[in-house]
Amino acid sequence: MISSRSKEQGINYDHRRGWVESQLLKLAGVFAIDVAAYAVMSNHLHVVLSVDIYESNRWTDKEAVEHWHLIFMGTEITQKLNNQDTHSYSHLALL
Repeated sequence: MISSRSKEQGINYDHRRGWVESQLLKLAGVFAIDVAAYAVMSNHLHVVLSVDIYESNRWTDKEAVEHWHLIFMGTEITQKLNNQDTHSYSHLALL
């Protein structure tokens, strides 16, 4: 249940609608995704996305890791790459 009210418990979940919207727009801003349209319903959502392949193809491996780290903590290897640890470039194939 994304929003509305739980009949069994009497809990209002309307605050989730704003959270879902903000998370969707946050992810679109970090990754090469354009949100053409969206609708957050009470128990599901509709999203029309467009992947900006030209933008994502311009990213270096390091830039892709930087974008990923804006949302996720990453692994030890990606943290080393992000911190410009010269030894980590030998581990780039593991990504």
